[in-house]
Amino acid sequence: MAMHLRPQSSTTMIDTFQKEEWASRKIFMGQMARICQEEDIELHWLSHNWIAKLRKNKTACFIMGYVFPLNPASSASIARDKVATYEVLAAASIPAVVHRLIRFPGNRSTTEALEVIKGHYPFPFVLKPCSQSTGFDVYKIDSPEDLTEILTDMASRYQTVAISPLEQVLDEYRVVMLDDSPLLTFRKVRPTDAKGNPIEWRHNLSLGAQPQAAQPALQQEVAKLAKQVMSALHLRVGAIDIVTTPDGLKVMEINNGFSLSKTSQDPHFTQVTYQALKQIVQACFAS
Repeated sequence: MAMHLRPQSSTTMIDTFQKEEWASRKIFMGQMARICQEEDIELHWLSHNWIAKLRKNKTACFIMGYVFPLNPASSASIARDKVATYEVLAAASIPAVVHRLIRFPGNRSTTEALEVIKGHYPFPFVLKPCSQSTGFDVYKIDSPEDLTEILTDMASRYQTVAISPLEQVLDEYRVVMLDDSPLLTFRKVRPTDAKGNPIEWRHNLSLGAQPQAAQPALQQEVAKLAKQVMSALHLRVGAIDIVTTPDGLKVMEINNGFSLSKTSQDPHFTQVTYQALKQIVQACFAS
């Protein structure tokens, strides 16, 4: 069975995530303070530093968490939803990892969901929240026992979840986009054991993956696909996660809000990350 017994690990994972999130937030706050000083922007922090209010001349805007006020509301909502994102990309003939919706009734019974899944989705596959990120509550399901355990747990906390096939992911890349311009591109390298074998099947930065420069040719390929994604969803800013598979490149998901703390701390990416963030802030006040 997959290593995912949630009652024993969730508290530790959440505590670790909260500590890392505060460390990331302090990095972001320092970057924003520097950018706003350089750009002559007034900066005020609200709601325990989770909301930033920016003002320049007569124009003001808010940044909530890591979400900048550049995307249309409907496009941002689609980007936050993995199933909705897949449907839009599929309709535009853009290669993407399949995500289908599993909905629980008001009493959160899993009976119908179990029947649907067992009748249409062969093991192994992946269950995840429709709108979460960071890799938490993303489970690899290998058996009926796994499915019953995890689905029951998720139904108690979510009204809907996404199901997707377990792709053979060779590599994963992130492209931070502003309009048609890729501001930052990197490969996500999973942590390994002493023998060089990955110790984590997910590629999330929050779960130990590290940024690494992408090869120039592949960087161009993922940027081209990311541009198509931005156009299809009518987004202005976003972080596009793209995986390489035996079938070629596929979009894994889109991040409407995203932290750049990992690349900010890597000397190979510190300056390009800062400039990317600065360009996004400048775009908020562009006429």
